[in-house]
Amino acid sequence: MQENTEKTYGTELIDVVQLLNNEYRGLEQLCANINEHVDRVINKDAFADYIHYVNYFTQEVRDFIKGRRVAYVPYIMELAEKNDMEHNCAQCSGNCDMQHLERLFELNKTIEKMLSASEYASTELAIIYDKELVKEDVQVLNSEVLRTNALLRKILKQEVLDLIPKVKEAQRSINARN
Repeated sequence: MQENTEKTYGTELIDVVQLLNNEYRGLEQLCANINEHVDRVINKDAFADYIHYVNYFTQEVRDFIKGRRVAYVPYIMELAEKNDMEHNCAQCSGNCDMQHLERLFELNKTIEKMLSASEYASTELAIIYDKELVKEDVQVLNSEVLRTNALLRKILKQEVLDLIPKVKEAQRSINARN
């Protein structure tokens, strides 16, 4: 049994998830800001391609957040609970339905997808966006897109450096094999 002063893998996971949930809320707010700024663009026809790509990017970000909340946060919380209860998947007789390796694979896959979306936002939107040709409302919109992309990259880095290793440790701790 572990001492009270020492954090368990489950507790560490919960801490990371809570931190990330706060970041997800910030990302949602930035997406909402982008929608407001899209509505304010004066000559939407002149910037139709740019607005289309901005809307696509923000939808990708929203889908990412929804996926985290619907699929991954519940799994991680259950994994944390199993760790705190000192569960041993080796004794589950193959009845474990948590699909640990699949969840880890899918988590990594969604990170790669969002890195690709982020890279797209950094390059393609920059090509379409020409500061000399745009009005102030589009400049403000672009600024929000850049802020959103920066926060997204920060979150993805946290997931890679903090979340994934802690999920692996927690899985190993409960002898998860499937």
